[in-house]
Amino acid sequence: METITVPEKPEFTGIFSKEHLLNTFMNDAESAKLLLAHFLERTTKQLEDMTDYINNQNWEEMYRIAHMIRGSVTTLSGMDLGQAAGRIEKAYKQNDTAGMAAAFPFAVEAFQRFKAAAEEYIHN
Repeated sequence: METITVPEKPEFTGIFSKEHLLNTFMNDAESAKLLLAHFLERTTKQLEDMTDYINNQNWEEMYRIAHMIRGSVTTLSGMDLGQAAGRIEKAYKQNDTAGMAAAFPFAVEAFQRFKAAAEEYIHN
């Protein structure tokens, strides 16, 4: 019996990939841009909320938001931000609240880079 090898989907790493995004959305740029815009708006608010969660030591809610961000942004081709949010999730699972707080600035920085790249794509 002949074995058929299916090439793996190439892994994308980086801030943002228009090609990866369009591939995910079957070249439907309009839908991709709408979802990107919604994600940027929602995530801006979520990151503001996460600052409050750190101050109030609401680690469970912080984990929940990080998990949502990671899942969404991975679909939208933001691997760096997904990895940054994943650091918060990992720290939570290890009961490392100091690690969660320490990982948060990296998520904010990754979001700012993602947002700049995504907005450039949305407006072009």
